[in-house]
Amino acid sequence: MNIGMTDLQNELAQQRERPSTAQREAIEGHPDASRALLERLHISDALWLNVVGQHHASVADRVALARQKPEDRLTRILGTIDRYAAMISPRKSRPGRSVTDSVRAIAGQDVDPRDEVSHTLVHSIGLCPPGTFVKLDNGDTAIVLRRSDTTNHPLVASLLDSSGTHYGEPSLYQTEDGKPRIQSALARSAVDLELDHRTMVRLGLYAARNSAGLRGLITVPGSLWRRGRFDAPRP
Repeated sequence: MNIGMTDLQNELAQQRERPSTAQREAIEGHPDASRALLERLHISDALWLNVVGQHHASVADRVALARQKPEDRLTRILGTIDRYAAMISPRKSRPGRSVTDSVRAIAGQDVDPRDEVSHTLVHSIGLCPPGTFVKLDNGDTAIVLRRSDTTNHPLVASLLDSSGTHYGEPSLYQTEDGKPRIQSALARSAVDLELDHRTMVRLGLYAARNSAGLRGLITVPGSLWRRGRFDAPRP
């Protein structure tokens, strides 16, 4: 949908200044530019082209999807996802919002069930999806590993204590058990910590099998932390 402004998106992500007049005009005109580029690439599907060309159009969000034309239905869905992705994406000029703030900005504090797209977004992504940094009510900073059977009460791994000190061994918590509770979601820019993707995957796999602790995964106390980086433990 944004193929017509790919280079501009990269520019905007790196600049600290507000978009210039020319950049704002390009942003406003990118749906038509995207459609035109797809046509030059020999895309001929009319529905595809029309949805891309109008994905910033205002479409009623309190009308049942089944009662809307295919173009309006897909425009509504695509537009919602586009806004969500823009909100969580950081730029040099501003940090990305947390997932929680982004979802609430789109859906509101109380999701209207008639707004099927926002309602589905909340229930599909949740307020704290895996990969989200969260502040716990015990002061710890943790990362969400897996969803649980209880909505918005995921399994988390504590990474930093209340003073911001790295834990030698992360602790797993089932927040659906009640303690500790998630106090708030954090934007990625609010957490000064570099995570190793492999370690997070291994933590998630371990958690799926046994959430009692991480002792079986960690071979040397503190081995997950090296030079401020959360590194994958050796097998």
